[in-house]
Amino acid sequence: MNELTTELTTEIIAALAQKQDLDEVFRHHLEIAINQLLQTELAEFLGQDTLEASFI
Repeated sequence: MNELTTELTTEIIAALAQKQDLDEVFRHHLEIAINQLLQTELAEFLGQDTLEASFI
């Protein structure tokens, strides 16, 4: 399991244990995923590799 999956699972369990709404947990992780996708797309467009793109 990768780090983001483990983090998401932990946050879901914590939210459920505290009877909180899961919308915020999913919104946060969706935001992370979209930002990573956009960074990758931008790096590809600019002709940079993904390692360089992480420093944009």
